Amino acid sequence: MMPIRPPWRWLAVALASVAAAPAAAGAKLNILFITSDDHRWDVLGAAGDTAVHTPVLDRLAAEGIWLRQATIHVSQCLPSRATLLTGLTPQQHGALSIETQRPEATGPEAFRGLPTLPGLLRKAGYTTVLAGKWHLPADPWRSGFSDVRTWLPEGGTDYKNPLLARGKSRKMKTLPGYTQEIFADDAVAFLRSGQAKRGPFLLWLAFTAPHTPMEPNPPRIEALYGRVLERMQMAA
Repeated sequence: MMPIRPPWRWLAVALASVAAAPAAAGAKLNILFITSDDHRWDVLGAAGDTAVHTPVLDRLAAEGIWLRQATIHVSQCLPSRATLLTGLTPQQHGALSIETQRPEATGPEAFRGLPTLPGLLRKAGYTTVLAGKWHLPADPWRSGFSDVRTWLPEGGTDYKNPLLARGKSRKMKTLPGYTQEIFADDAVAFLRSGQAKRGPFLLWLAFTAPHTPMEPNPPRIEALYGRVLERMQMAA
């Protein structure tokens, strides 16, 4: 294993700020961390794309911080998620690509001994919750998560009636409904729970969209694109 060098420290500094800054007010901040999958940076209404309808993301961009020049080390899912988890570069955590990982980045105890985002927050008194796509060899409950809800161990699944796991098990079964709504509904259920209201918590919510399979959305989402489709058909 390569030695851990200072680049991971940004994670500790960020966590210290989140956990300690609001302490003067008597409370720690709750953290909702949401990711999309294989999502181009410019496929957003906020980025000027008129073919997509992303009002919630546009609002986040307007009211929060939009890092227009951010980049990643490896433009693949697994190494990027490992970097988000550990704060390390692929050369340091060992998940070099989807096809290539060093021995320390494989198996259910991958990244063992490395600081992780949920692990550090859990030590700071946070409930750490996972919902959605994981696609890492390490078991999430061995990576700092105290609560594993509906999740996808693999890299992909069907857009509807997907095979998903629940809790501290990789055993998957078919769940009825649209994949993104299943993840979102489970996250909302947690946010409405007494555990969330007591706080503080980290909720890591990872969607599979817009990653393949590129199939129809629920009808109510398709309806948002009625006028867009009409304009595209007229332009053609």
